[in-house]
Amino acid sequence: MKTKEQRYNELYSSGLVSSIKNLFANRTDISEDYYVLMADYIDSMNEIRDEMLINPTEIARRMPELVKSIQETNLGNVYNQNEGGIYGRTDDGIITMNQLLSYEDKKLYFFHELTHALQTSHENGREQCGFYDGHNGMFLTEGATQYTAEMLYHVSNGTNLEYREQPRTVRGASNRTPYSPLSEYQYNGNVLELLAKTMDLPLPQVLALGYKKDGRETLKNIYESMEGNQGKFDELMNNLEQIYSIDKLIIYGYSEHLQSQTPELFNMANDDHTPFRANFDTYNELMNKTERELVATYMENHDTEYVLQHYNEIAQFLTTPELKNNFLSAIQQLSQDLQQNNIINLNEYRRTQNTGVQLEMPEGYSINEFGEIIGPTRQKKQEQSPEPEQQQNENKLTLKQKVAQFLQRNNLFMNLSFVDKFVRKQLDVLPPATQEIRNTNTRAVGRTREDFMNELTNFGQYRNLPPIQRMSDPERLARMQRKMEENQQSNDENERN
Repeated sequence: MKTKEQRYNELYSSGLVSSIKNLFANRTDISEDYYVLMADYIDSMNEIRDEMLINPTEIARRMPELVKSIQETNLGNVYNQNEGGIYGRTDDGIITMNQLLSYEDKKLYFFHELTHALQTSHENGREQCGFYDGHNGMFLTEGATQYTAEMLYHVSNGTNLEYREQPRTVRGASNRTPYSPLSEYQYNGNVLELLAKTMDLPLPQVLALGYKKDGRETLKNIYESMEGNQGKFDELMNNLEQIYSIDKLIIYGYSEHLQSQTPELFNMANDDHTPFRANFDTYNELMNKTERELVATYMENHDTEYVLQHYNEIAQFLTTPELKNNFLSAIQQLSQDLQQNNIINLNEYRRTQNTGVQLEMPEGYSINEFGEIIGPTRQKKQEQSPEPEQQQNENKLTLKQKVAQFLQRNNLFMNLSFVDKFVRKQLDVLPPATQEIRNTNTRAVGRTREDFMNELTNFGQYRNLPPIQRMSDPERLARMQRKMEENQQSNDENERN
């Protein structure tokens, strides 16, 4: 880990500190330490710009407009926030940091507050920030802001994020254990990870949307482009905002009110025009609902083999033993269904992964170095490595063309008209790209999305899920079509009666 002196020397010798000071016209209301920290922020972002698909130079140029002042004061004991101690705050571009912080804490939490400032805008007279639209979205905003700050903090120090189980970090829900690298907003970060996995998006790119004015709308379009999610984004954001608001109520000393058997009426944390009823029961129900519905979206939008290969990526982000066990029961059901087609048994696969025993795979199947089950079609695609000439051509692509190729390979992005337009513009000058085709249709036979969700969220009984079928089977498709027609005919008759 780099020392303060080492990092300061790097930033001064690079000339970046002087550049930041020039952007701010050497304003005297900002101390030298914070000029260094702003340079540190931009330099660290530049190191992961390709992961976030973001332009640090553009962000640096906007800082003088968005950061109006940086000051320090005594904000109380930061180790006991119930007594009023906080690390920092950002109000209308004014960043106030707690003067009691050590250098390392100051760096981390200044990165958090600076991210808030850089993501803040005013639309229709209302302040917005990141994914927050003035009404809801602060749950995701705080999680994304903390995640961004910790990513940049570790880049700055030359260290890595360390994922770990963190029990007793969800206030008012001691039974929940987030799996998160964060030191604040652990549960928010946990849900962000689950959301990114569900949408097949790298988390850094989700975080980068917080810097864009249309970032929330872009996230909404991607989320609702997934099978079964049409019109669901605003409901998700509202549920998350209630979780965030109840967390704030606990911090502010309203735990006794939340223990009531009858949910009491409160206002949203950042919107006193939107009341909702809550107690600790609804708090836990909202968290259960959020995690279950994200899992349902994941399972409905990924083919069965993919789910069996990557199920642990989802299971680790479920925060109670019950949620994990119910999800694994659903995975077991899928595994048993596939055994009829000579696909590996899940229990046997998990056992051999733990013992190091080499498993004899069915013909055409193999396990790669990551422990993933590779089918014949997928394996063939992996073996087709680029020819040297093709590789050279790829190295000559501009950054925009590389981004366009990435978007083109992700089917979810291509559902958005503006993304499609951008991709076509960048790739019209290139030879036609070979796209990886993935089967994302995994809807259950004879079941509507509502039936699927009702069964899935019924007290968490994942084990009652019907087997997820492959939609490439013409006979199954025909059966499903007949069933849908029968249901429609029955509904029409009921309406007439």
